[in-house]
Amino acid sequence: MKISYIAHASLLLETEDATVVTDPWYKGPAFHNQWHVFPKPVNIDFTNRVTHVVLTHGHEDHFHLPTLELINKEAQVYYPYIWKSGAVKKLKKTGFKDITEVSGFNTVVLGENFTATYIISGLDAITVYEYGGTVIVNLNDALNSLNKNFIQLFSEIIRKKWPSIDYLVCGMGGAGYFPNTIHTPYKNDRETAILRERFLAHKFCELVQAFEPRNVIPFVPGFALLEESKQWINEIKFSRNRLDQYYRENFNSKSKIKFLNLLPGDYIEKGNWVKASPYHLEIKNDNLSHLVREQYAEEIEFCKQFEMKPASIVNELSIGLNSILSVSTADISNELLRKLNFAIAFKDVKLERYIHVYCDTGKMIAEPVEKLPAAAILKITTHTWKLDYAIKNEWGGDIFFIGYGADIDIIDQSCLNDNLDIISIRLLSRFPSATYHMLREPFRAIQYLASNFEFVYLTLAQKLATKGNPNKIEYNERSIWINKTKADVCRLCKIPLLSEESAKKLVPVKPVPLQLINH
Repeated sequence: MKISYIAHASLLLETEDATVVTDPWYKGPAFHNQWHVFPKPVNIDFTNRVTHVVLTHGHEDHFHLPTLELINKEAQVYYPYIWKSGAVKKLKKTGFKDITEVSGFNTVVLGENFTATYIISGLDAITVYEYGGTVIVNLNDALNSLNKNFIQLFSEIIRKKWPSIDYLVCGMGGAGYFPNTIHTPYKNDRETAILRERFLAHKFCELVQAFEPRNVIPFVPGFALLEESKQWINEIKFSRNRLDQYYRENFNSKSKIKFLNLLPGDYIEKGNWVKASPYHLEIKNDNLSHLVREQYAEEIEFCKQFEMKPASIVNELSIGLNSILSVSTADISNELLRKLNFAIAFKDVKLERYIHVYCDTGKMIAEPVEKLPAAAILKITTHTWKLDYAIKNEWGGDIFFIGYGADIDIIDQSCLNDNLDIISIRLLSRFPSATYHMLREPFRAIQYLASNFEFVYLTLAQKLATKGNPNKIEYNERSIWINKTKADVCRLCKIPLLSEESAKKLVPVKPVPLQLINH
């Protein structure tokens, strides 16, 4: 088997009779022009010969319709069987004819001695590939944001069936807006972001320790933000070249696990990592962020230009927001809703205008105002077209939660105690409700629940424990990252305190000379 790294979270797996691409995203931006794939793929000439497409979940950077349109329409497409339908319909619109939704723990045949097994985690999926005795476990993003109970559950299930894992493929998190776009007078955004990156690297290493593979292939979020005020986020990613040493210093000093930090164009064949990517020669200060302005010069200029809208558009958006508040507040406790009082500001409105969102006699209301309300506990700043997109599209809220589409200024620090920042963002979109869809599609729900019982049980237990307060669990606590010292964050998140001296010791692994290959 030949394992090639394409870009972001996409691999190309090739055997004698199969060409399999996973989670392809190559053409165009994601999250309504917020994310741009970076670094760009080196070669995508395989698209016409793809025999199978394996998708793990519905986020736009993994289920990217413009990219899927490029791929051979005779290819067999696989998608996890989750509690919500709709994926098959979208895939058929792109031209695919052979589409299969695969239930949890079911195996599909990709080629001779080549199979893939789906293990479903909520709306995400882990895929386990087997070929001629080689086992590849692709965790992707399925476990990064879950607590240790879920990680223990999935690692035990997988290691029982596949005790010897040759390659563990896993993302390193960092896709969400938090805490980078939350601002207070006391928070140093860059310092906090760097610490958060190390925390995500620590969580990544916990996954490596849980699965103990022979080799691990890390996916650092392969995207760039082009908006001028957010380009600094491209520069502070935790270097994959430091993972090996970090793992040995903090988890297992005698570890024999190899960290294979593939760049677009690299591949693994017969167990050997071939560094064919031209990006190896472009690395400066252990990263490639300096190439963002080069690869996306035109798009960066485009981001700076937007049409200023009349104040009347705020009235229209208020009407739209009021129309979804009954849905977006469905899973949030009344106690928390009564505490909500925030304002939405816009970068592209000619006059100073806000939407004031607050609770009045048990009902959430959105109304246009001309001044920042004195009672507002936080302010959300965005563009009108982003809020419009979030309101009108079922998964439109991803533009904020994943796509960095808004900045949140904390006015009253006490709001962080109840995570009112994330709840406020949650109100701006109508994410689909699992309960609603399960009642509408009971037979689908029964099949989903039956094949994912352990996960569902843990999810319900966690939901009861949080009492309607999103992310009120362990290390996801928002307030820890906003109003605590760096030492406190390390202690509360159970990650080693990194002094300047120890940070300097985490030097990148010495690069291996590029192998000469014949194309």
